[in-house]
Amino acid sequence: MMAAGIPMVQSLEIVGNGHEKPAMQKLVLDIKSTIEGGSTLHEALAKHPLYFDDLFVNLVEAGEQAGALETLLDKIATYKEKTELIASNGWQAEVDRRLALDEYSKRRVRVEFRS
Repeated sequence: MMAAGIPMVQSLEIVGNGHEKPAMQKLVLDIKSTIEGGSTLHEALAKHPLYFDDLFVNLVEAGEQAGALETLLDKIATYKEKTELIASNGWQAEVDRRLALDEYSKRRVRVEFRS
């Protein structure tokens, strides 16, 4: 949403109010409320160590200070997706899914997975 120019507080409200799980809704809206109270994003995230570890909070802080928060959040999301695929042994399914997309229909590739 940041790439679309939607302010962070408004984005958090949209995501929080639109989430079906009450616990996630509470988490997101609490982060939004903390930011509205004058805290930075990393300070708001740090209040929830069960969900955001020190590495994540420190990376967000670095992104805020460097003025590259949007880029950094995108990289973190990509990293999290890849680590979850590795942990769940879902790489093969993901490769198959992507190769089935029209944009890749004319391409050929050979992929080997080794443990």
